[in-house]
Amino acid sequence: MHIYSNPIQAFDDYSPWSTSNGWALWGITRVLATLIHWKPSRQNPWHPLPYELRKAELVLYATEIIDAAIRTDDHESGLLRNYWSNTSYSGETSGMTLITAAVYRLAALDEGSFGRYLIWAEKKKKIVGACIGRDGVVGPAANALNYLDAKPLKGGSAEGQAFMLELIAASRDWDIMKGRS
Repeated sequence: MHIYSNPIQAFDDYSPWSTSNGWALWGITRVLATLIHWKPSRQNPWHPLPYELRKAELVLYATEIIDAAIRTDDHESGLLRNYWSNTSYSGETSGMTLITAAVYRLAALDEGSFGRYLIWAEKKKKIVGACIGRDGVVGPAANALNYLDAKPLKGGSAEGQAFMLELIAASRDWDIMKGRS
């Protein structure tokens, strides 16, 4: 879901928006990285769930988002639609770029769980790389200020630009980790 409130609000949006799924996946990635690299959490008796159970839950949530992105990856441009499975929306770079960046980070954290997504991520990295204009702007991007707008911004977005930097850094770090740089 894009926007969920409790109690329900008039602006709630229960549709799968690409960028909000990217943000959720990115957050899961950061929490998983903290959990994996923060050694005291593994033995801390005050945590109600053991380390492996917490990790498994985060891996499950992350794979659900990535699998949904792949299942709805049907736009002729190779970009994910702004609203997944809604054919009135075009492909856009922002959400796809952040999801792709997260795949690289997740594979670096747990290649056994996320390595299978790297072929898809490599394809998406090339597609979004071809969307960088001569001015360095990545687009078309979702309109973060008017998320219901079915027409993506041709001039890109600040959010999408930041996501592109995350993708460049994540794929570079993956290549370094694998000895390819």
